[in-house]
Amino acid sequence: YSYSEADNIRRAMSKKKHDIIENEKSNFIKRVVLKGYTESIAIELYELIIKFSSYGFNKSHSVVYSLVAFQMAYLKAHYKEYFMKNLLNMNKGSEKLKEYIDESKLLKIEFDKISINLSTNEFYINNNNLVLPFTIIKNISSIICDEILVERTKEKFKSFYDFMIRCYSKNINKRIVISLVECGVFDEFNLNKKETVNNINEILNYVTLCKDLNIVLDSYPVLEKFDDYSDKENVDNEINNYGFYLSHHPVTKYDRSNSISLEIYKKYFDKVITTILFVESIKTIKTKNNEKMSFIKLSDEFETTEGVIFSSSLKKIGDIEKNNVYKINAKVERRNNTFQLIIYNMIKL
Repeated sequence: YSYSEADNIRRAMSKKKHDIIENEKSNFIKRVVLKGYTESIAIELYELIIKFSSYGFNKSHSVVYSLVAFQMAYLKAHYKEYFMKNLLNMNKGSEKLKEYIDESKLLKIEFDKISINLSTNEFYINNNNLVLPFTIIKNISSIICDEILVERTKEKFKSFYDFMIRCYSKNINKRIVISLVECGVFDEFNLNKKETVNNINEILNYVTLCKDLNIVLDSYPVLEKFDDYSDKENVDNEINNYGFYLSHHPVTKYDRSNSISLEIYKKYFDKVITTILFVESIKTIKTKNNEKMSFIKLSDEFETTEGVIFSSSLKKIGDIEKNNVYKINAKVERRNNTFQLIIYNMIKL
């Protein structure tokens, strides 16, 4: 074969063009036989080439990948905070972010919550903890983050109202302020989040007046009193603003001494277990018999899994509420090498 002929076959194999590969087989065998080899050897050789083309990996490439894998494993084992910090910064805004935050927690790495005076646009290490950045909040773009950071370089924020008077603008608007409040960004000022959000219009009137007069008024507006958000509301706020729960997993506040966690549930394959899990999402469909069945994404602080509820069980269970914790009776099964729970009963806690 000339270089160009060989390259044409190589390209056909890399693009999985089976018609070209098959048409070339007889020509290949004939040329090998003309070189003095038997037909059986020619056929065996061509089949080896086709097999290799399905996924070929040369040794030098394998060595490089192995070296990189070893280096990364060493860094993760001995410098876990730095390793995870960079991994998280590389995946801001991606679907992998929650997975890597959960993995960091399993490595006993603690997170400092988003702080108006500490957070930046990236994860960073502070006393062996990772400080959460503003930019993991859905509504906070890099432009908004930069505005906050530029203002903070002049002087740290002394209070929530100090922040509002200095930063409230076209970009940092009502929606952004509510997101920041709900995420606990101002918790260092002992801010009642629910009270602040429910009185946000009165607060904005005060801030606008201060800006128009170019002075800071001595007295803050009188706000209607509210109890702060419950644990359930805080979880809802985290999911709404981050896309996932962050500060603590909702199931951790329950006594689970008599239940099986997702850390070990796979050991109970083909057995019925009791477990306490958080409902992240629900998908309900109709079967061929026009009956409802549901697929539920469930989690605890260790892992996530899928729960399947067939129509007979769904009728007994009734309505299931997303973002709530349930005590679940289910059988551990495996489908296509993936573990799942066949749910018989669920009780909301």
